[in-house]
Amino acid sequence: MITNTLRTLGFFVLAGLSANQSVSAQTMLKAQIPFPFQVSGAYLPSGDYTVSATNSSVFVIRNDSTRQSVFLMQRYPLDSRKSSVPELVFNCVERACALSQLWMSAESGVQLTVPRMPANPERLIATRNVALKP
Repeated sequence: MITNTLRTLGFFVLAGLSANQSVSAQTMLKAQIPFPFQVSGAYLPSGDYTVSATNSSVFVIRNDSTRQSVFLMQRYPLDSRKSSVPELVFNCVERACALSQLWMSAESGVQLTVPRMPANPERLIATRNVALKP
């Protein structure tokens, strides 16, 4: 009885891991980010990046040169926007940019936790979008 239960449990764990890997493999996108930026408390240089989904609310961004990876946690889902392509959205203040939104598809995206912006909204210089490609 216990052996059968353990086998069944092991099967479901392996099936879950396998499904998670296949979802991740299907949702890997590339981006060329031409400026340094901040995300999840980490400072990353400009360069080529791979973005992948580990599940519906956790994502990973990895620098293709340095192999440095950062987990991105969804703050809340987003479901409407004007652009029709997958992309990264950055908020930039003076010379610093922070990744604020991730759109893995044209239909749905996630708002990420961003560093506290200055109290003076006039310091917000731009919102920069970087396209994601398969």
